[in-house]
Amino acid sequence: MVMIGSECLSGHSNLGHPLVSIIVPVYNAEKYLHRCIESIINQTYKNIEVILINDGSTDNSRYICDEYSFIDRRVITIHKQNSGVSVARNVGLNICKGDYICFVDADDYIDLNMILDNVDYIEKKNADVVCFNYCKDYGIYQENVAEYTADFTDVDIITSFFEDKTSRAV
Repeated sequence: MVMIGSECLSGHSNLGHPLVSIIVPVYNAEKYLHRCIESIINQTYKNIEVILINDGSTDNSRYICDEYSFIDRRVITIHKQNSGVSVARNVGLNICKGDYICFVDADDYIDLNMILDNVDYIEKKNADVVCFNYCKDYGIYQENVAEYTADFTDVDIITSFFEDKTSRAV
């Protein structure tokens, strides 16, 4: 998973707490969506906006997104025709207002301290991008897939990371 600093966006700090925009592309994810959204809106870090991009779902995902927008003012739902996860993320990027941006897939859920821990880490290290651990949950057991945290402050390092030319920091 990745969290990105967004200097180009205006941000809306709340008593010194940066706003974090969490963008969730949604496509036919009704089976996982409640757990995903609950894990986001129940974060210990409260200054968040949650942007749900319903990418033309044909199941009940649309209604689940609308339900959360109705009950939590931090949740914004956008409905659009299906055009893929990258386009859905870009729609979220076009409307987000956060100082930081985080992407969460609709079939994932996050630890309740994930945003707080990463905002603290970003500010402590003055990083532009943070990549962090994740694990696969098989119901019976969890498997750590990535055992690293990496932070980047230089565009060249970021570029080479995404081109898979740098090793991941441990």
